[in-house]
Amino acid sequence: GQVRHWDHKFEWTRSDLARWCEGVCARHGYTYTLTGVGEGDGDVGFCSQFAVFTRVDGRREDARDSTTSYEVVYSVEYPVRDPSDTPERRLVGEVLYHVREMGRVRWQDEGEEESVVEIAVLQEQPGVRQYGVEDERIADLVEGEGCKDVWVTADRKGIVVYNDDFVEETASSGDESLRAAEIDESEEW
Repeated sequence: GQVRHWDHKFEWTRSDLARWCEGVCARHGYTYTLTGVGEGDGDVGFCSQFAVFTRVDGRREDARDSTTSYEVVYSVEYPVRDPSDTPERRLVGEVLYHVREMGRVRWQDEGEEESVVEIAVLQEQPGVRQYGVEDERIADLVEGEGCKDVWVTADRKGIVVYNDDFVEETASSGDESLRAAEIDESEEW
């Protein structure tokens, strides 16, 4: 079947995830609890689901409990914040995401290789609207990016996206990128 979003590699129902968890637990001595992100709906479930695994015997298998010596290769203290991650950078990311996504949809629906997305339409997207910036500022930020596939219209009221990269990617990959993956119950992550 077709996945709900173009960047999904696969999607599992609640029963698919539970079946996979049962296999992992049976092989490795764990129990699991299924939960998800946000507040779940009783009928539909969570928007994103995940499992929490707990060892049955309560042992922890990590470097502190092991006789094996480990070398620390990389260490991170959380929370991590990239210094270049500013509100303007996040806004540009939101704008480019929505422009490219709308262009992709128009390419799929109408065959448009070049799509114009009005900045006013972008302002309706919650991820863009939350920044509360003027249309002119969005145009300035997009121009400053220098993207080869996205540019501002001459009247500065819209953003053009050239869908050529998507067209080439889709033509070379066929429908496989849109298919849900088969469940491999023996696969361990």
